[in-house]
Amino acid sequence: MSKSVYTVYWADIAYKDLDGIIDYISNQSIDIALNVLYRIKEKAESLIKFPERGRIVPELKFHNIENYREIILSPWRIIYRIDNNIYVIAVFDARRNFEDIIFERLLKYEMQLARLNHRITLGKRNGRKEPATAATAVTLSAIFAN
Repeated sequence: MSKSVYTVYWADIAYKDLDGIIDYISNQSIDIALNVLYRIKEKAESLIKFPERGRIVPELKFHNIENYREIILSPWRIIYRIDNNIYVIAVFDARRNFEDIIFERLLKYEMQLARLNHRITLGKRNGRKEPATAATAVTLSAIFAN
């Protein structure tokens, strides 16, 4: 990468992941939850100068998908993509199965897509003009963004 300093952006789903982690920890200790929040945000922000230091996500590399990286702040995995800037797309407990998380998100995405297609079909039947904006290809970015 030729850029010397990047900006870190968080996808909505990554914020939801982080919120879930902090909410869970705060049930036992607000102080620990705030400390974890600070450490995770700091770890992600540390990518601004050397984003390639994170490893390629092994479960994706196995399928020749090499544009997603991760950094570990045990026990959490911070998944991100580099594309002119850094996009944090997921934060989750490393003890969870990565494939299960992707499957859950893919299923949610597919259900949203089916509802969108259903609304478009109903709109056409009722004579309404609704744009056909349904995605034709599923990408990991789309899965993590929903």
